[in-house]
Amino acid sequence: MENTGSLGNTSQGRRNLLDTHTHTVLSTHAYSTLWENAKAASSLGVQVIVSTEHAPEMPGGAHIYGISNQSTCPRVQEGVIILRGVEANIMPAKRGVPIDIPDTVNERLDVVVASLHDAVYPQSDPAVITQTLMDVIRSGRVDIIGHLGNPHYSCDYFQVMEVAKANNVLVEINNSSLVRSRLGSKPNCGLIATIAAQLDMHVVLSSDAHHASQVGIVDEALALALGAGIHEDKIYNYDPLGFVQFLVEKRNRKGLGDVVELLSNL
Repeated sequence: MENTGSLGNTSQGRRNLLDTHTHTVLSTHAYSTLWENAKAASSLGVQVIVSTEHAPEMPGGAHIYGISNQSTCPRVQEGVIILRGVEANIMPAKRGVPIDIPDTVNERLDVVVASLHDAVYPQSDPAVITQTLMDVIRSGRVDIIGHLGNPHYSCDYFQVMEVAKANNVLVEINNSSLVRSRLGSKPNCGLIATIAAQLDMHVVLSSDAHHASQVGIVDEALALALGAGIHEDKIYNYDPLGFVQFLVEKRNRKGLGDVVELLSNL
């Protein structure tokens, strides 16, 4: 099937305008540059991508300098707005910190995705995973929980998502988890989508692209979300301005004023 970057055949014919989780060659197991990702997004009509390099605790992750120096890059490339982010690693409790990004760097970023990774966090009892996720959400340092459906980290999804909603943290439905990564995620992702619909939560759909050809492709995630009853108005991929306003309001990110203006004029 040809990848079109569409968000399905909705009654309004709406398209994917946002990708909240992408990687470049700064993460050494990804294979495209930021410019190549932007060019790919532009070809699909995607307006905003978030560059979310793997943080340093991940083997092959980006150096902290590369993560903190993203303001060097133009805000707009190939007509696509670039948000400066990171995919932080959720850390075991014994490390004493929720994620592997210091506050001084966190404050310089537009978006913080936090994820559990096998190379960093050992598999554990669902009760431990549940508590870890709730602690990270309550830390006030993250905006999105990444690939929550990973079957290696089963948890009490309803409890975690209730806490996420109460603390203004989004949950992503990760397209890569449904097609190439973290095999066995689909049942959990379906449950997550169903709970999101029940809780009337906003969600984001992400490509988790590790190559430019994957940027903006969220078709499987969309089908799952709509099938679970998530209303289109709760999917930020249709509303990048709403997503950026969420970020501004959540942590007073004054540096996103230029992005709000750019999106308001589209």
